[in-house]
Amino acid sequence: MSTQLFVTVNSDSARMSAMIDKVIDVLKVTVPVVHVGNIEKIEDVKAAVQKEQPDIIFTGSEWTDEQAQEMNALAKSVKADIKTVNIPYGLGTQGPEAVAAFLHERVASLYSP
Repeated sequence: MSTQLFVTVNSDSARMSAMIDKVIDVLKVTVPVVHVGNIEKIEDVKAAVQKEQPDIIFTGSEWTDEQAQEMNALAKSVKADIKTVNIPYGLGTQGPEAVAAFLHERVASLYSP
């Protein structure tokens, strides 16, 4: 499988940066991934997806379901086949391991036959 590019949507770039290495370590078991950027604001999703052309978009646990769905719709309006994973609201408070485990499970289900 080819390397999958992903973007994250999290208003706290420093916090997201601290978590990315852990997430990549867990995900690379399932699929090779490269983080190509973090988007801090909902209104920047469309432009970032257009520029980076990621295969997957992860919305952070700070966003409500409604906000995550809005970001997914914006991303899909630019790249219809983008895969979307919404980290459940508040999961980030349980630490990077909890988020990484959730993402591993979700990404595995996206790429299972």
